Amino acid sequence: MEVVKLCGSVSMNLTSKLQSSASALSVKQMNGEALQIAMRRTVKVHPAAGASARPGTCRCLDVDWDPEGLLGRPSGPGLINRNSILRKFKDEADKKAAVEAALKLEAEQRKAAREARVVPATDAGLVEYFVMMDPLDMEFEIARCRPRLTEDFRRYLRNEIGSIRLTLGEKTPEQQLRLEVLETLQRTLEEGVAAYDRLTANVTSAKDTLVKILTSKDKKATLLELAGENKLNKGLLALLDENIAAASAEGQDKMVEYMGKIRAAVVKYVTVESVTSA
Repeated sequence: MEVVKLCGSVSMNLTSKLQSSASALSVKQMNGEALQIAMRRTVKVHPAAGASARPGTCRCLDVDWDPEGLLGRPSGPGLINRNSILRKFKDEADKKAAVEAALKLEAEQRKAAREARVVPATDAGLVEYFVMMDPLDMEFEIARCRPRLTEDFRRYLRNEIGSIRLTLGEKTPEQQLRLEVLETLQRTLEEGVAAYDRLTANVTSAKDTLVKILTSKDKKATLLELAGENKLNKGLLALLDENIAAASAEGQDKMVEYMGKIRAAVVKYVTVESVTSA
């Protein structure tokens, strides 16, 4: 009973102190003081690990205890972690921008170098032109020089290779190297010309197919007919993509939408065989 009376007395004294100071303190300050008192009365404390029990040495078990909601709950990562993430994003964005700028500059320089080249007029000069060519530009130059890569040119190249092969006696290191270079060039040109001719044929066929689709009154029936003829292929999709990109660059939004619908319809009929054979 004495303990109960003592607790009641302490509670009454505490209440009277809070009431007497209400006029001097704001509600927020009162809540703060009440919070501090509650913290002192309810938070469990224990001696710090590895230290002797002594006054002032304690470890709070509930550091998030906030009954009034004054402090608010922490949200998201810590300040240091958040800053490091933001800095990483910034660095990645800067890195991406730098890479894109470098690629754009390289493309412009390569384009300028291509335009500055002069294609030789003779077969011998054309052979040396390709021998000294950057491998990255070989595909472009084969397409540009395709009219010059005739049977007469291929015959000239075969004759030069044959003359080195039929050299009497042991070949010098220079002759052996020249032979290997010319044989490699011969294979590269044969494969490149064949690929270019296939691509040209596909593009020509794709143009005819696209014209037929665009001029058709019943596009669904036309697509079914073309699908049966295996003419809906990767080349047609590439041609549609080029037209869509050109219309978009010119700001023709309606044309972009129209061609996009045609492309979506074509994709439904493109078979695996037509894609792989294109």
